[in-house]
Amino acid sequence: MTIAITMPGKMGDALYALPLARLLYGINGEKIDFYTSDYCYPLKGLIEYQPYINECIIPADYKVERMDMGVQPWFMPVKDGYTQVYHTGFQGVPDRAIHQYIALQAGYDMPLGISYEYPSLLLREDSKLVGIDNYICIAPRGETTYKQLFNEIAQNTQTVIIGGKGDYTGYGIDMTGVSMLDTLSILSGAKGFVGLMSSQLVLANGFPYPKIAPHDGIHWDMRHVIQTVSNHYPINPSIQEVLALLDRT
Repeated sequence: MTIAITMPGKMGDALYALPLARLLYGINGEKIDFYTSDYCYPLKGLIEYQPYINECIIPADYKVERMDMGVQPWFMPVKDGYTQVYHTGFQGVPDRAIHQYIALQAGYDMPLGISYEYPSLLLREDSKLVGIDNYICIAPRGETTYKQLFNEIAQNTQTVIIGGKGDYTGYGIDMTGVSMLDTLSILSGAKGFVGLMSSQLVLANGFPYPKIAPHDGIHWDMRHVIQTVSNHYPINPSIQEVLALLDRT
């Protein structure tokens, strides 16, 4: 039996397809081929590092046409020879947590956890984080409504800034622009996470510490978020509110 999963993205959506891949590996005992778009190329190393993945394939004959509802078109071409192919790109607007919606599209209606395998980047001699502990990770996404809040937090805590190149705003230890797999390793050593609802939060959701994603209460579909005791989604919070949430265990 040879199984493939397709998920064109966005990056957070592709990451949320990994719990299904892990489930299928547990059921069938065979590693999964994971198809995604070139938009999600930065995830390739992270995806292939997972022990239940055989290969992350980016088909040359798939072209992104639209960025609504994840990445469209939802259907991706795959090579011949698979006994089962799960096309998990969105054919409609998800009505629940994304990873659960993806699993349901594949016919599996059960609670799935989120976890990742990652290397110990923090022990590398060239890491800026050697000897640093008790830090939080902030994913500021550059110029956003919450830039001032994120900067205030970074000025008042031991903070490591993660995200894309150019997201660093001048405070905290700059670890932006590294690979997604290295970002996962950085997150593994943190005591908490603050950031917008993005791929960085999807990575942070693999860990049990407090995760705070501020929002305005208007522009986010809250049906899609992970609801656990460690996930918090305050509306336009103050720095005091965020720091109090970070102190929760």
